[in-house]
Amino acid sequence: MYNIKMKDNQIDTLPIFTINQSINAYKNIHERNPGFGMNIFDDSFSFDDVVILEDAGRGVKGAPMRCGFYALILTIKGETKREVNQHNFLAKEQSLHLINEKSIFSFEAISKKNRTYVILFNKRLFNEQNIEELFLFHEQHQDIVSLEFTNYNQVLQNYKQIDCEFKTKDKEYYEISKTLILQILYILKREKLKLHSDVKLSRSEQISREFLDLIEDNFITKKSVKEYAKLLDITPKHLSEVIKNTLHKTALSYIHIRLLKEIQYHLAYTQSSIKQIAHYLNFDSSSQMGRFFRNYENMTPKEYRILYADK
Repeated sequence: MYNIKMKDNQIDTLPIFTINQSINAYKNIHERNPGFGMNIFDDSFSFDDVVILEDAGRGVKGAPMRCGFYALILTIKGETKREVNQHNFLAKEQSLHLINEKSIFSFEAISKKNRTYVILFNKRLFNEQNIEELFLFHEQHQDIVSLEFTNYNQVLQNYKQIDCEFKTKDKEYYEISKTLILQILYILKREKLKLHSDVKLSRSEQISREFLDLIEDNFITKKSVKEYAKLLDITPKHLSEVIKNTLHKTALSYIHIRLLKEIQYHLAYTQSSIKQIAHYLNFDSSSQMGRFFRNYENMTPKEYRILYADK
């Protein structure tokens, strides 16, 4: 767990995970002596703003985590459910996905056999290059994309070349690796543009997108459909109908799921008491939060903490 500052029974900050903390939290999904990627179990393992890994988690479910870095994920085999902020994705074979820094992210490997190649990198890797627009684009478009054969092979070869560069560490290996990562990011951008080029959002789709964004900004203080409908200047009934028709879940469930993630995050990665977490998230009592939590997780907050803390 990570210490946080407390003041008047309020939680000031939550940990934003570094690459190293993230690796340590999910060591169970990495192979020892992997054929691809860095061996995080090796005593000599070290990195400077970039890590390339192979994940092979089988049936693994990860607690929500907020990361201070980017994760570029290429799915080779299997399927994984991913939740990024308010968005749900199903990652299938030959898919490419960028998790933006400071997103709250969780996953569940649902296939018996999974294999993904992952590049973790800090944004400062590209400080000397003027590519803010590229990162802004990816922040605004969080889609996962399915790559057709040619693009998939191109991206796969880039991953393999980056792996080779870091293993051999020949001259200019770092600059070459940066160029290869940028190429992947631009391929991903091009594929996202194809997804959106012919799509004009309906009014219902616009409301749904705005609703999800509002939850991220307000979920601690606003927990009812009525409150979000007021922010959107529509009736609660209309908002409920729109969300059900476009996102196929109830509006209230999206509010609750985001709140649930925050509880899970506190339980897994901080030393806050259950009472303090309940107070911070504006529950009337720890018992009320406990009932809310059990309704979704079929376990108590204490049981969840035992299961996920310090793993």
